[in-house]
Amino acid sequence: MAYRFPFALLSLGRCRRVLREYPLEFRSGMSKKSENRTKYGTVFTVRVKADERGRSPLMRAVDALERHRWPEGAEDGVWFAGDLPFGGVVVVPGSDTLLVVRPEDWAKFAEERQQAGPDRIDRARRTCLAKRVR
Repeated sequence: MAYRFPFALLSLGRCRRVLREYPLEFRSGMSKKSENRTKYGTVFTVRVKADERGRSPLMRAVDALERHRWPEGAEDGVWFAGDLPFGGVVVVPGSDTLLVVRPEDWAKFAEERQQAGPDRIDRARRTCLAKRVR
């Protein structure tokens, strides 16, 4: 735990910034496609369901507290704050789980991030979801 503690603090800081800038939106569910256990925590590959067809990209998700467990109830619906091409935060209701997510294939969304308006880019920079765009 002592090894992962600094990373958990950084993740929680990112979550705080994202939740200040973006509203929480309910998504009808999140499904786990795979998981990869690392020394810093478990990285899940997930699909957060979106209302629009084709707008549910695969995302990499890491528990903000660096735990290794899949949150119960994620399939029933989650709260998402963020911007899909940049990433965001997922809150799983009924559990104490906060996940930091970003697109699994970062390069796939490069064009969409570059075409985003200045407001979206500035917002993503303020939350540290995007460090360099344009």
